[in-house]
Amino acid sequence: MRLSDLGEVKTIEIIKNLISRKSLRAQGLKEIKIGIGDDCAVFNDGTIITTDAYIEDIHFSLDYFSLFDIGQRVACGTLSDIGAMAGKPIALFVSALFPSNMTDTQIKELYSGMLSISNRFNCEISGGDIVAYPKLGLILTAIGKSKVPKLRSTARPGDCLYITGYCGLAETGRLVLKNKLSRNMFRESVKRHICPVPRINEALKLSKYINAMIDTSDGLSTDAFHISQESKVRIKIFAGKLPIHQETQQLINRLENRSIRAQTKVCDYQTKSFAVNNGEDYELLFTSKYENLPQEILGTKVTKIGRIEKGRGIFLIQNEKEIPLLPKGYDHFHR
Repeated sequence: MRLSDLGEVKTIEIIKNLISRKSLRAQGLKEIKIGIGDDCAVFNDGTIITTDAYIEDIHFSLDYFSLFDIGQRVACGTLSDIGAMAGKPIALFVSALFPSNMTDTQIKELYSGMLSISNRFNCEISGGDIVAYPKLGLILTAIGKSKVPKLRSTARPGDCLYITGYCGLAETGRLVLKNKLSRNMFRESVKRHICPVPRINEALKLSKYINAMIDTSDGLSTDAFHISQESKVRIKIFAGKLPIHQETQQLINRLENRSIRAQTKVCDYQTKSFAVNNGEDYELLFTSKYENLPQEILGTKVTKIGRIEKGRGIFLIQNEKEIPLLPKGYDHFHR
């Protein structure tokens, strides 16, 4: 079966099932505590490791990103996985695919962007590799430490579901830039798209209250699906509780009125669908047994948006109706 038919989730499942049967851990070697299936691999000593790949025209566009912006954005995305495990970053390794016509000045600009984020979190760029390639690509590996890594598989019936920040804000910024709308009218969304600063400090502050956690890199519907699958629970999300920024609503109104088309399905113009199905916000989606967590942490909004129950699946509660919510966030193979 082709990957375009399988989709990203099923493709990962095939790899995961193969490796889990034939891995060294299955043969009794226990250095690695958790492998495929979470934001990071977890070692027994609390070391956590993650890797991400970013390719020009898929993850970023040189039409409206500076190289400094790209450096910031890829560092944010990779370090967000460390935050999703309630970890502190230690080191970042960068393997770069460089077009041969790039200049030394451009490379300095790109790495300066990555340094601006890694230095912010006391994380050192410690090595990597460079190869020639027709388009710009970056593969980042981050190493961190977590005293108690937060997993996708530890949600419990009775937990509340929380999210930091806003749903769909980064995609709002992407569409603003792609459609060359006024940046001044969409400052927060453009900022979140270009530089989605990972919620590392927020995760550490909230850690003692959290049961399960993931970051919203693929979209709320897909990332909630990961928690549901790994924890074997049923998730209810209340549509009326979704934190939607006024800039997102403003953009959706313009999309509907002016019929702008920019790699977003027509149904996504509806606010709730837009909010749950668009990714790269890199917010924290987590469960907690506590009903009343602070509504703000370190200046970041925290919203209770749902509940965890016994059973399976994800459901959006709207107008007192339960609507099955399929994982329709970003998928590399279903374009």
